[in-house]
Amino acid sequence: TIGRRYSRPYSFGKQCFISKIAEIHKIKNQTMSSIQYEIVTIEKMVHIYCRGKHGSLNGELCNSCNEMNNYARLRLTKCPFGDKKGACADCKIHCYSRQMREEMKRMMRYSGPRMLIYHPGDFFRHIFVDRRKMVE
Repeated sequence: TIGRRYSRPYSFGKQCFISKIAEIHKIKNQTMSSIQYEIVTIEKMVHIYCRGKHGSLNGELCNSCNEMNNYARLRLTKCPFGDKKGACADCKIHCYSRQMREEMKRMMRYSGPRMLIYHPGDFFRHIFVDRRKMVE
């Protein structure tokens, strides 16, 4: 049948898929720290948000999105937990002002699902690797 013919080559199981994502995670961590990786990921998310909500083109950000990106970068570089930090939403110390935290939540709610389309590697890393760290 058609379904069987197409599903067979790609059915390698959840564990194998998670191990592949973990390998990608190790490779990325060898080249940049987790803070640097988060800065890059936030920047990708801000670009997706700005393109979708504000219509920016050619990778340029509008003033408000550029301000949000710079604020997030500053906060991440000054994080007291460094590379051992967890998700900002679960943190006991709130580095972001209340207004910027709400804007960041709005931006992440919009950009998060779209990361699957534009940056699938980062999306799956967050789902399978980063969330597993939060549970442990």
